[in-house]
Parts: sequence; C-alpha cells; structure tokens
Amino acid sequence: MNVVNCPYCGHDAGPEEEFCPECKGNLTNLERRDQRPPEARQAPRTGRRTALLVLVVLLGLAGLAVAGYFFWQHRDQQDVAARVNDEKIYWRDVDAKLDTFRKMLLAGDKTDFQSPEGKQLMQDLRNRILDSLIQEKILMNEVTRSHVSVSAEEVAERLAGVKKARGLTDQSFEELLQNHGLTMEDFKKRTQRELLVEKAIEKGARETGLTKDAWLERVFSLANVQVLSPKK
Repeated sequence: MNVVNCPYCGHDAGPEEEFCPECKGNLTNLERRDQRPPEARQAPRTGRRTALLVLVVLLGLAGLAVAGYFFWQHRDQQDVAARVNDEKIYWRDVDAKLDTFRKMLLAGDKTDFQSPEGKQLMQDLRNRILDSLIQEKILMNEVTRSHVSVSAEEVAERLAGVKKARGLTDQSFEELLQNHGLTMEDFKKRTQRELLVEKAIEKGARETGLTKDAWLERVFSLANVQVLSPKK
C-alpha cells in the first residue's frame, strides 16, 4: 500500500487522501512510498515470469509429443503391407522371412541376386511370403474363433515324427534348423501353429458339412483383405 508522511505534522496518510487526516495539510502531488517489504514487491513479477516459462515449456513438450506421434504413425503406415480383418501385416516381417530364404538359397545356390533374374526371383518370393502371411493371419483368426488348443505332448509327437521321417538325430536336426536360421523354440512354435490350424480346419469342415478345401475357400473369400502398395 502506498502511503505518505504529512510534511507538516509527520502523520501517515492513505493513498487516496488529498489532505492530512491529522492537520488537514495539502498532500496533493507528494510522492507516495511503497511500505511493502522488498520480497513482496518483486513476488508478483517473478511469479508471472515463472508461470510463463512453465507454460512455454509445457507447450513445447506437447508440441514434441504430437510431432512424435504423427511421425511414428506415418512411419507405421508406410510399413504396412496388408490389412486382414483390421489386423496389420508389416513389410518388416515379410522381409525378415525373405532374408531367411535368401540365406538358404545362398547356402545351396550361386544365384546372383543383383542380376535382373535374381531381383525378380526375390520379388516373386517376397509376394509369395506376403500371401502366406495373409493366409496364416486369416487361419489364426479362425483358430481363435474355434477355441481349439494344442498340448505340449502333441507338439513333441509331431516333432518326433519329423525327425523319424527324415532319419535325423536330435543333434543333426538342430544343425539343420541352424542352417535355416531357426532355433528349436522357433520350430516348436511353428509346429504349434500348424497343429492349431489343422484342428480349426477339421472343426470348421465338420460343423459346416463342407470338405476341408471348400471350407478353406469359404473362409478366405469372407475375409476382409486389403493389400497395399509394395514398399520400395
């Protein structure tokens, strides 16, 4: 609060008073002084500066978050190869499988993948891998709907059958998997999916009275599939 000392009697007068309440002296045009402590006088300005700084920082962080969201969303959209019933298949998954096949081909063939023929071979293989992933996605959706399950014993039995059919020991089978860029756990998961799909097909064909091929054709025709432009 701004006050003034009366020059005539020394009495304090308020900020709006033109005459001293004690001696009635004229106080017009006298300099008023702020009796608040220094820290109180500076607090409002400092508080406003701090609040403004915080607001600017928060707005900056919000801007970065929004920009980051749209950047990753755009990057995600660019990597989508296909949509199957609103589920996405990514080019990175296609190319991961393609890389596995390329290594397999390199191990047993001398194909020049930089030649026009080699590039066409890889493109055709890439398209076939995408088709297989689309079919797998459709069938795994049917697995979920049919509520079928596979036990660890069934997976082990199928694994033993594969080894027996090929005349492989445990060690030679693991070496074969390694040559194909796979681990035993990878093969077990793949086997589990195969068994789940087989059970879903059998159940679907039985419940609809269709042959397995007719049931598969029906399932594929009803699926909502959108294949996007290939990523360069």
